[in-house]
Amino acid sequence: MNNFQVIFSDGVLQRYIQSNLKDPWINTPFEGYTYLNPKQKGNFGEQFVSKLLESNHTIEKPSNTGHDRIIDTIKSEIKFSLACKGIKDKFTINHVSKNKDWDRLIFCGINPKEEDIRIGWFSKSMFIEYLQDPT
Repeated sequence: MNNFQVIFSDGVLQRYIQSNLKDPWINTPFEGYTYLNPKQKGNFGEQFVSKLLESNHTIEKPSNTGHDRIIDTIKSEIKFSLACKGIKDKFTINHVSKNKDWDRLIFCGINPKEEDIRIGWFSKSMFIEYLQDPT
C-alpha cells in the first residue's frame, strides 16, 4: 500500500471533501456556478453583467486586456460574485489592479434570492484614493 492509500484508507478525508461539495445555488439559474474555476467565474460574470446592462447601455468588446468591456465609452473592469455559501451580502472580489487599463470598476453581487442584486461602481481615481487612505 502506498502512503496515499494508507492516509485515505479510513475514508475520513474523502468524507471531508464530499461534505464540502455543496452547491447553495441548486434549483436556481446559477446551479453549478460554484464548481467553475476562477477564470470561468470571471468570464461568466463579465457575460452576466454585459447582458444585464445591454438593454440600457452600449457594450463593446475591450480594446486591450486591461479591462473587460467598454460600457458607454468607458473602459470598465467587471467583478461578479454570488453570495459566498449562500450568505446574504457576503461577496468576494479578487484581483483588482490599479495598474490595469480601466477607468471604472463595476461590481455585481447576487444574493440567494436572485432578484436581490447588489450592483455598484467606482472610478479608478476613487479606488486609488481609497488605497492611499482607507479610512
